[in-house]
Amino acid sequence: MKKGTGPAKLRTRGTQIRDRGFGSIRSSVFSAKTKPHDATLPVFIEKDEDGFYVVECPLFEGCYSQGETLDEALRNIREVIHLILEDKKNRDILKAYHPRELSLHTITVSRDPIVDSFRQGDCQGAG
Repeated sequence: MKKGTGPAKLRTRGTQIRDRGFGSIRSSVFSAKTKPHDATLPVFIEKDEDGFYVVECPLFEGCYSQGETLDEALRNIREVIHLILEDKKNRDILKAYHPRELSLHTITVSRDPIVDSFRQGDCQGAG
């Protein structure tokens, strides 16, 4: 981890990452010097079976990256977002993005769809 960074914040090139883990990243979209262009974007982070952190921004199609560390994964997704924003269609998506609330919920489902169906009452017993 870089000197002066803590577990909750990381500062790079005038930008700040907040809510590390499942949450959002605050990214300077067009220029690190111009604060009016900052946007808070949702990202999902998952540690895969090989130990890599896989990060995705669901706002843009195909916007994902990875890293050996969480910091590296977040730096990489920021670079991907900057590249994606070179396309006008994606800049328009970002411009129209104004969520009032953003939350992440998890649910538990059976790995056996037949068991799930019985639990939900979708299937009737054999007659």
